[in-house]
Amino acid sequence: EELSKVKEHYREVSGGVTERTRTLNKLTEELEQVKKEMDERGSSMTDG
Repeated sequence: EELSKVKEHYREVSGGVTERTRTLNKLTEELEQVKKEMDERGSSMTDG
């Protein structure tokens, strides 16, 4: 009984971590994209 509670709790926690990691990766990708766009915009302004 106690063991199954622990296992369940572990599953919830590890699932949450996986979800958070996925979200973090997505945000990081989006941030990189924004940085790239800003760089391109910045360089086109100086070319201008």
